[in-house]
Amino acid sequence: MRLVCLAVSTLIGSAAVLPINAQSRPATVSDSVSAWVSSGDSAWAAGDNARARAAYHAAVQRDPDASSRAVYRLATLLLYDNQLDSAITLFRHYVQLEPRDDAGRIAVGRALAWAGRYDDAIAVYDTVLSHTPGDPDAQKGIARVWAWRGDLAQSEAHWTALTQSHPRDAEAWVGLAQVLRWNGEPVAARDAVDHALAVDPANADAHIQQRWLDAELLPTARVDIDPSNDSDHNRATWYAATFGVRPPWNGRLALVAGARTTSFHALDAQSIGLRLRGRWSLDHGVWTLNGEVGGTHLSGEVGGASQSIETPFRWIASGGLHLAPVSWFNGGASVTRAPFDETAALILAGISTTGVNADGSFTLPARFTLDLGGGFTRLTGGTPNDRHNAMASLRYTLSRALSVATTVRGFGYDTAATDGYFSPEFYRLIEGSLRGRVGGDLGWRASGDVGLGTQRVRLRGNTTSRAASRAAFDIGYHFAPGYAVNVTGSIANLPSTSTVSPDGYRWYSVGVGAEILLR
Repeated sequence: MRLVCLAVSTLIGSAAVLPINAQSRPATVSDSVSAWVSSGDSAWAAGDNARARAAYHAAVQRDPDASSRAVYRLATLLLYDNQLDSAITLFRHYVQLEPRDDAGRIAVGRALAWAGRYDDAIAVYDTVLSHTPGDPDAQKGIARVWAWRGDLAQSEAHWTALTQSHPRDAEAWVGLAQVLRWNGEPVAARDAVDHALAVDPANADAHIQQRWLDAELLPTARVDIDPSNDSDHNRATWYAATFGVRPPWNGRLALVAGARTTSFHALDAQSIGLRLRGRWSLDHGVWTLNGEVGGTHLSGEVGGASQSIETPFRWIASGGLHLAPVSWFNGGASVTRAPFDETAALILAGISTTGVNADGSFTLPARFTLDLGGGFTRLTGGTPNDRHNAMASLRYTLSRALSVATTVRGFGYDTAATDGYFSPEFYRLIEGSLRGRVGGDLGWRASGDVGLGTQRVRLRGNTTSRAASRAAFDIGYHFAPGYAVNVTGSIANLPSTSTVSPDGYRWYSVGVGAEILLR
């Protein structure tokens, strides 16, 4: 027993040692565990999580077997604080104290799922179902895990089965609605929300899903401004206004008006265009078709004197198919035709690209994911050239909010052209990266991606190697479904389209965006 007490005390002490203020501390020095539990219960009822956590911590630290309620609530508070390992340990201890209470095992499964240990979570839920067949909380847990691991079809099947066996369970209908919305089926999701509200008209989660569905089904407008710069003094700013509507089919249509202004020393050029984008999901998201058609007008000047481009108007067209046929694989392929208009020199050169690309993502055991991709692009309008590219990335998911990856990617051109773009015979990047995110659907949320590695370039017969680094962030605030603002930024010393020489090169950008719902 001393070993158990020591283990639990050590975990809590390392992860959740909090000062206990004078108001929460019982009056006498020889406080009993029951006094600390009572203090914690009062704070819990008042919604004072910090004081409740401190009191329950004191009780459990003194005797982890004295109060199962204190153990369960302390574990819950640690889970809310994202102290997942300590929460899992305490929930498991609660199961030892209350072996006949399935709520403890459900809590263990939930904490494991939050930690990204999806297979372990499902195993715990299956244990509950083995001795309590049809337990709705275990079934809901399994449905959520399938959604979090990216298999929306499996999640939808579990939620559908649950609504059929428990048609008066509003939470099940809300869970089904959320997965249907994520899967690009807003009309079916609205029907599920209507069922939830018919069962429980005051259900807060159902009303939240209803507002998110308004954002999916009603027209939206978005504005983005994204300026960028580099150490070679290439400057570019992208302006875009996007108007989105729901078409008669299961998907989304968007009309994008965009303009890119660029400059490089005495060169100034613009690309102004309009394009229509569409998405169509079939068979519950197993098949997704994407397409785009439009055009852009290219113009530029050198030193204030207008310079014409042989074909100023360029068509834009693309089509792609994305597949998610099984739980462990999703991937797709696309074909694109577009002007190469990222820099002033490129716009004035009037270069266009035609590319074919494919990618696939494989879910592996033990929280690993393997991503593969590659493609071929032909450049026309200047010096004829072809580009080949490939990538492979192995990612390990630490939790729903954090993952690490090792990535190898590279590309090469047939010709070291001098038409205003970086055209090495060979480029390879090997890096390790860390990706994380915080926040929820509403309010503040942020995500970031940082990578460090090494890059190797062969350009006009000369090969160089140097360290590689990059960082990107996206910080936003969702006032309500369909109403949001965000700021994005990135910096890297990786070569880009406009690189003249990879030695000492660096580029950076900071952008802003806003979205509103048009009722």
